[in-house]
Amino acid sequence: MTNAHAMRLRLLEAGYLPIPLFGKAPPQYGKNNPKKGLTGWQTFHNVTPEMLDMYSKTWPDAVNTGCLTRLMPTLDVDILDAAAASHVAALVRERYEDAGYVLARTGKAPKFAIPFRTEEPFKKIVVNLIGPNGSEEKIEFLADGEQVVVSGIHPDTKQSYRWWKRARSSRTSSRC
Repeated sequence: MTNAHAMRLRLLEAGYLPIPLFGKAPPQYGKNNPKKGLTGWQTFHNVTPEMLDMYSKTWPDAVNTGCLTRLMPTLDVDILDAAAASHVAALVRERYEDAGYVLARTGKAPKFAIPFRTEEPFKKIVVNLIGPNGSEEKIEFLADGEQVVVSGIHPDTKQSYRWWKRARSSRTSSRC
């Protein structure tokens, strides 16, 4: 069993819907692998251990792991201005840290993602922004029909995705 397969099984046991990824994308025939693609992943309502076994055999080199955001909508902050990204993170913590930990995933800082939970799926929400230098940036709420990378190596930085948390009773961040 590979590390990616073991991670996916743990995520599944915890109630998440993991899928294999090549970088940031699910398997797509002819685009990121010479085998068949993971057709229809956008409409999956469940993932089984048998599916994960098949994924590991079909795409053993898809070492990154994503989770479907149908019931785990994820705030994806694609802002390269560090001060602006920090401000967004502070607003989210201020609003939600009374409910517990606010977990965030970073792949290419200062960009980050924060997962949430919902019982009612909804479609993706996108807000396009103009950065201080005129760059096009955005904040998305990835939702039904989307996925987010939760583990693996970022294709640009070649570094592991990192998770960090901030406790409700603490004003200091800690790595997890």
